[in-house]
Amino acid sequence: MWEAHLLACLREQGSLVTQPHPSPDFHIENRRGDEAWIEAVTANPPVRYNQVNAEPTNPPEDPRERFFGPAALRFAKTLGNKLQKRYDRLSHVADKPFAIALADFHATASMVWSREALISYLYGIEARAIEVDGRRIASSTDVSHLLGDSAFPAGLFRTAAHSELSAVIFTNACSIAKFNRVGVSAGALTKGLR
Repeated sequence: MWEAHLLACLREQGSLVTQPHPSPDFHIENRRGDEAWIEAVTANPPVRYNQVNAEPTNPPEDPRERFFGPAALRFAKTLGNKLQKRYDRLSHVADKPFAIALADFHATASMVWSREALISYLYGIEARAIEVDGRRIASSTDVSHLLGDSAFPAGLFRTAAHSELSAVIFTNACSIAKFNRVGVSAGALTKGLR
């Protein structure tokens, strides 16, 4: 479903989308001939569950856990697994922009609250409000590791370790309901649709 959603989004933006090689998933090109490669991936739960009618999970109440806890770790491991495949070294990808497109299914209803965990992992920055001279202002603190025993490094975009990665494309709206709504909006028949 995520690859179909991504394909539709890329085409709607006017990109020529092809799949000339098994990996990465998509080769995109604009009218000027600029090109890039995109690999699609989903953040999945450690243990599978039936997503239909599943009870939603609540986000962690502690902001640090919400930003740097299990959701951030799931994103880090998902992206890390794709980066280990070294798509950038394939002859057809070398010296071209390479992105990973990520959709979140790691917990029931996590799409509603997990975006901040991805941003926190990618940039390794904690935002908070502080008081200075009686005024509340935004402040940031660098964070070097995600929470938990793994001590997984935070800040994927803050180091040159994975400079082959040009972007992370993210959605928190890739759901069956969205997929069906887009089809109906485009004129698909609704008789018998459940």
